[in-house]
Amino acid sequence: MRLISWNIAHRPEAWRMLLDSGADVALLQEACQPPSEVATRLELDGAKWATAGAGERPWRTAIVQLSDAVKVEWLELRPLCEASEGEFPVSRPGTLAAANVTGSDGLQFTAVSTYGLWERPHAATGSGWIFADAAVHRLISDLSVFVGSQTGHRVLAAGEPRRGVGTERPLPNRHRHHLTSRPGAIAGHWTASRKQQGLHDRWGDEIRGRLWQYPP
Repeated sequence: MRLISWNIAHRPEAWRMLLDSGADVALLQEACQPPSEVATRLELDGAKWATAGAGERPWRTAIVQLSDAVKVEWLELRPLCEASEGEFPVSRPGTLAAANVTGSDGLQFTAVSTYGLWERPHAATGSGWIFADAAVHRLISDLSVFVGSQTGHRVLAAGEPRRGVGTERPLPNRHRHHLTSRPGAIAGHWTASRKQQGLHDRWGDEIRGRLWQYPP
């Protein structure tokens, strides 16, 4: 099974490139609505092409089925304030997309595409910084809904879990450590790898991008 994680940065032409990628599943970030001639050649969920919040963001995370070698069952999200027990609550719709994926060999796991949105401090601070650590904490909290036991769960989250603050200084080490250790406190660990460290041998998959890997 081949999976791609890719921030396509609102570019319609990136959808055309996906068709020739040779991948089975794509985990996308900042994905705009695909061109009509592309949409008929792949499988998608029916969510709105937008990310929630002030301002207009006509893009979102998405999980795309690109081949018949896999079966994809999309999981419908609900805004956190509207979700009932047993549903998929998301703090900011558009920053997470999830689906259950089954390979031709019977391998099953939950795939999640993640995007840590930049935010700004309160106006009272007078600061010009932008930061994403609060958004990433929300992503990790939202992911915990897919961990229902101490062992045996398989959740793969890939995307852009940004950890910096603005462009003037890095995130303090104590905050950075807390972000990278939180997935481990839930039931897994966070790996940022483009070389599929341990995943090829463990799952038999080829995976691109920055990954949260469950189980450890």
